[in-house]
Amino acid sequence: MATLTITSKGQVTLRKDILAHLGLRPGDRIDVEMLPEGRIEVRPMRPTDDISAVFGMLKQPGRPAPYSGRH
Repeated sequence: MATLTITSKGQVTLRKDILAHLGLRPGDRIDVEMLPEGRIEVRPMRPTDDISAVFGMLKQPGRPAPYSGRH
């Protein structure tokens, strides 16, 4: 079990080992669910299967975008 400290601003910093366990990197987001008895559950937010999230992934700087199927 990890013990974390709450700052005067009410913030908690998760240690690197906790972030690694959750598979999180800087900029990632988490879901926090409030449970009974003062407990919380923290889960990494996983991207949805929205196809628009992949647009532009293959673009390389200085090169035209790959064929998109549009004319």
